[in-house]
Amino acid sequence: MFAVTCEGLILRPRLDSVIVGRGLLLLGFVCLAVVVLTHVAEWLRVFPGMGWGLRSSPGHYLDFVSALLGCALLIVGMIWISFNTRRSS
Repeated sequence: MFAVTCEGLILRPRLDSVIVGRGLLLLGFVCLAVVVLTHVAEWLRVFPGMGWGLRSSPGHYLDFVSALLGCALLIVGMIWISFNTRRSS
């Protein structure tokens, strides 16, 4: 029983860090999916009130912020996973 408890304490921090890293990657992919969907909505002319393709419009800022946030989250997620797997190995 003591060995199981110690093993759980050793593996748990690594498991939590992997979950955080994968969560960051998932959020990054979701943000990039929003970028793709905004371009599809622009092409299909869905929600014309969003002003797709125009500067200073909500559609432009949704696309821009999603692209920046998606790239940043992917980079942070990969760095998070690489540092935590290297540390635990």
